[in-house]
Amino acid sequence: MTRIDLRPDQVDIHLLPERLGIILTGDASALSPALAAAEDAPTLTLCAPARLRRAGMEMKMLIDGKQAHKAKPEPSLVKLIVKAQKLREQFIRGGDRMDGIAENAGVSRSYFTHLVKLAFLAPDITKAILDGRHPPGLTASRLINHARLPLGWKEQRKALGFT
Repeated sequence: MTRIDLRPDQVDIHLLPERLGIILTGDASALSPALAAAEDAPTLTLCAPARLRRAGMEMKMLIDGKQAHKAKPEPSLVKLIVKAQKLREQFIRGGDRMDGIAENAGVSRSYFTHLVKLAFLAPDITKAILDGRHPPGLTASRLINHARLPLGWKEQRKALGFT
């Protein structure tokens, strides 16, 4: 390997073709600096699209393409979905008005209505959020504060970046 370039939108890995076999077989002893090729030797460049995403207090670089490992659900998004489903169930069971349910849950009536809307997301959107397969730009804040979340599932997918 000669170098790796990290950019906000892409990762470039520059390899010396004659050393590729050594890298792939994992024989690290054969990668000594003494075997390095001349600086003007042709390199093979592997490029992968990538993007930066804020995850709490840190930034993560997401490499596009098939992921070998399972995505991790975003805890704040999962909490919103779970809370929305619980409030929806309380509302459907009846026995209390919206104000009472919101008060028992410790949230304002306005926040309650935003939460209950999330209980009616398209099933594939809910599953993607719970599986950690949501669009990188979808945060709990963006989801709860979405001004006019459409009722139609097709429109929800478009509005939230699932298409």
